[in-house]
Amino acid sequence: LLGMAAGQIQAQTGQFWSEADQDFLLQTQKSLRDVYPQQFRSLALDLPALRNYLKKAPMEFSAEAKKKPLLLDLPLPDGRWETFELVESPVLKPGLAAKYPSIKTYSARGLHDRSLTAHFDYTPKGFHAMIRTERGFAYIDPLALDQTEYYMAYYPADYDLESLDLPPMACGTTEIADDPIASEFDLPETPGQKSAETPVDLRVYDLAMSCTGEFAIAQGSTVELVLATMATIVNRNNEIFLSEAAFKFELIENNDLLVYLNPATDPFPNANLGFEILDLATAAITSIVPAVNFDVGHVLTLGCIDGIAGVASAGATCGQNKARGMTCFGTSNIDFIVVNVMAHELGHQFSALHSWSNCPNSPAGQLESGEAFEPGSGSTIMSYAGSCGDQNLQFSANDYFHVGSLDDIVPFTLQGNGNICPDIVPTENHYPEVSLLYENGFYIPISTPFELNAIGEDVDGDQLTYCWEQHDLGPTAPLGMPIGDGPSFRSLPPTTASNRYFPRLSFILNNDSGPHEVLPTYSRNLTFRCTVRDNSPEAGGVAWEEVKFKATAEAGPFLVTSPNTAGVVWKGGEQVEVSWDVANTDNSLVNCQQVDILLSTDGGNTWPYTLANATPNTGSAIVFVPDLSTSQARIRVQASQNVFFDLSNFNFQIEPADEAGYS
Repeated sequence: LLGMAAGQIQAQTGQFWSEADQDFLLQTQKSLRDVYPQQFRSLALDLPALRNYLKKAPMEFSAEAKKKPLLLDLPLPDGRWETFELVESPVLKPGLAAKYPSIKTYSARGLHDRSLTAHFDYTPKGFHAMIRTERGFAYIDPLALDQTEYYMAYYPADYDLESLDLPPMACGTTEIADDPIASEFDLPETPGQKSAETPVDLRVYDLAMSCTGEFAIAQGSTVELVLATMATIVNRNNEIFLSEAAFKFELIENNDLLVYLNPATDPFPNANLGFEILDLATAAITSIVPAVNFDVGHVLTLGCIDGIAGVASAGATCGQNKARGMTCFGTSNIDFIVVNVMAHELGHQFSALHSWSNCPNSPAGQLESGEAFEPGSGSTIMSYAGSCGDQNLQFSANDYFHVGSLDDIVPFTLQGNGNICPDIVPTENHYPEVSLLYENGFYIPISTPFELNAIGEDVDGDQLTYCWEQHDLGPTAPLGMPIGDGPSFRSLPPTTASNRYFPRLSFILNNDSGPHEVLPTYSRNLTFRCTVRDNSPEAGGVAWEEVKFKATAEAGPFLVTSPNTAGVVWKGGEQVEVSWDVANTDNSLVNCQQVDILLSTDGGNTWPYTLANATPNTGSAIVFVPDLSTSQARIRVQASQNVFFDLSNFNFQIEPADEAGYS
């Protein structure tokens, strides 16, 4: 989707939405959900009017879609309204869509805020939306089941997941399928490095999705209602995989024949045994659909009792085991299962393995020592977030892949077995570029914060997001106590900021620490990658770059020593001394000969004043105080030609100069 002048875009719709009384709805609606977010926005929708309006939506990739996308306002949980450009983006193949015209799916991008993308649908079960925002995904879903008039807009983070009785999120996948093409293919370049002139091709995989009779009963016991749920599930997975790896799924032409309505006659005698369903999946699907008619298969059921929430054959897409994938929907909370289970299992089917490094509750064989880049449970899609007891980073997975997982998925789809079978659609999007202004092999002192920066560029002008992640492997270790070169910093969701502080700035400012981000306390190797995403709704471009350096116990911790107490007062125009503990950072390894001294007036969030530039790293310097007034001053002393720094521990005061003429 391209931003268009107002005259080129179909006229803005009137308001289909209105605010609704939340308390009244929760008291009067039947078929309430099992659980609700702790806070959400309640809305009423004129769905018939919206359906009629959406008939004007152009088909994706059509000339009309490029020239005249349709506009629609969507509500966000925080009370905002955002206008989106939208196109029809089918998840049902044309013949299947013609048989079930009540199911329609769309993709969209923010008109004014281009970082916003969305996938939404309307079906006999109502309206459903998944919107990518700066806070992660927001969702719009029916407030109660079995009705299509009232809705809730919410962030998944507002569920109290810790208190919920959620099904176990363990996965049964333990090995990668044979992938002779990928293993023999000599990659011409690191998958994360692409030229800005390289176009992003969309890959479309034909998905054969089946289900148990028990799952069908839970969805309404008709083929149309089951397909409606499947369409919502696939559409939400597409929002993830399009932006992460430039591919999407479409349900095959005769997918309705794979919907088993009767538990007594379906090919899955034990609907709550995930491993058994996996073993039966290929026969269940290929007995109805020839193997040549689909690229990847997946079976849906309700909750499983054999210790898993899903299982799949890894790296099997396009191959003989391509139907071997299944997900247990142990809760009616579809968005939770899509991100935490189904996207995880589909990730396996596209060759990604587990990214967590320590999960005491996991079944034997689940740890992938060559992929365990995340501390503890991990937090990304291929993690075990929420399933690892005291090793949990959080209680559900974030909606993106770790760069280590992307390093599996991207080459698999571009050059491996995953490139054998999809339809390839050219797009006008191009890969972003990312560069790091570092030379590998430098040293930093132990127990000292550091900051990494990247430079991203995009020829299409897309709003880029950045994700700095550690890319180290080592022995299994408890959270907060890494061993050797093992992972010590958790992944954090992508943001529009191109830098990341280690640990997070809030920890540094509060003189705090935690087990999720641990500065090195001994000599070790460190590797970090910055992944840049352009988040294009057509086919997302992703690129990454890597830096390698070392921490040395022969230096550090590097510390600001003055000003570093409460009650300090500086006067504008005065000369004052700033001091720090060099801590052997001027040795031959770290080789920090000069430092910069910066001043913040907002408690350390920004650093607009440079008090000294490239001053000798001797432990003290005399600086002039600018003429200003603040009670939130902080000092930062940073290496001029390195990434480490320290901040003063307390806010202090600066008073204006007594005499005019100072600045």
